[in-house]
Amino acid sequence: PLYELELAAAIGPNGVPWIAYVDEPANALIAGAQLGEDWLLEPITTAGSNLALAMGQDNRPQLILILGGRLVYWTQQGGAWQSEV
Repeated sequence: PLYELELAAAIGPNGVPWIAYVDEPANALIAGAQLGEDWLLEPITTAGSNLALAMGQDNRPQLILILGGRLVYWTQQGGAWQSEV
C-alpha cells in the first residue's frame, strides 16, 4: 500500500542536521540528528499530521504535530523529549 511521507528537516546553529518524519505503517513520529556519518533516530510518539521542525538558537529541536485534533509541541531537554499541548 502507498502512503504519503511527511518529512521535516532543519539545521541548528551548530551545523548539525535534524530530521523528523511520520512513519504511517509503524504509527510513529521519528526524529533525530546526524552525528558524523550516522543518523541517530528514535520514535517520539504516535503518528500525527502537519509536522513542523525548527531549531532554536540553543540547538534544541522543536517539533509541532497535530495528534488527535490537538496541536502538540515537542522539544528536547537534557536529552529527553518533553511535550505540551
